[in-house]
Amino acid sequence: MRRGPRLTALASAILLGLGLGRGVALAANAVPDSVTALPRRDSFVGTKDVASALVATAAVAFVAKLDANISHEAPESNSPFALGVARGSEKLGNPLYIAPALGVTWLAGRITGHRGLSASSVRIAGGIAASAAVASGMKLVAGRARPGQSEDDGDLGEFEAFSGHTAFPSGHTTVAFSLAAGIDHETSARWVPYVVYPVAGLVGWSRLRDNRHWASDVLAGALVGVWTTRKFQSLVHAGRGPSRLELDLVPAPDAPGIGARATLKF
Repeated sequence: MRRGPRLTALASAILLGLGLGRGVALAANAVPDSVTALPRRDSFVGTKDVASALVATAAVAFVAKLDANISHEAPESNSPFALGVARGSEKLGNPLYIAPALGVTWLAGRITGHRGLSASSVRIAGGIAASAAVASGMKLVAGRARPGQSEDDGDLGEFEAFSGHTAFPSGHTTVAFSLAAGIDHETSARWVPYVVYPVAGLVGWSRLRDNRHWASDVLAGALVGVWTTRKFQSLVHAGRGPSRLELDLVPAPDAPGIGARATLKF
């Protein structure tokens, strides 16, 4: 196993994640004058974030040493219950299922007059989109092969930048933990974290059981989802109290019909 290239690719992917997070911040701040602009933050990625990235890299590298054992044991969960949980959990990390659910939530809030519910669904969706963007960039740079994809069975998920392989980090796990972090941020009930994060963990387990990812891919996806979503939420709220990121339906200006507009409100 070529540890040098693997660690280099891993570190590069983590650094790219920080860089993409910075890009998300700049893009969010670049709003038109007609919309209340978010206050600029000179240190969006601070020393604590760099320290967290180093700890995360060390944790992922440590778990990577267990990839072989876990990849052999996880798929052995073949009971009907385990298979059912895996199939159901996979949907909670799939944007094709999450997007319609958030859309229905947004619409329900608009119809019932609960605009806060609609605004929360848009903010959660924004955090997921940002997390998915960061994870996609890391996948591109890391180029890690999935279990069974490597030509050399002894090479546990070889890292080869821009190779087209997309194992690292796990996209489903990233989305699931981003959703969990978004729900946790939007609610004040103390029991919520004890439900949403374990459910997100089931998504990560399903990727291992289905032999689609290495354990280190899953851990990296969870870290990316939570970190990026928290950063996105900090941008939206910006420490100024009850801010709003909302989606409104407005008449189309140039043609008959209805258009959509996203706005930032404080």
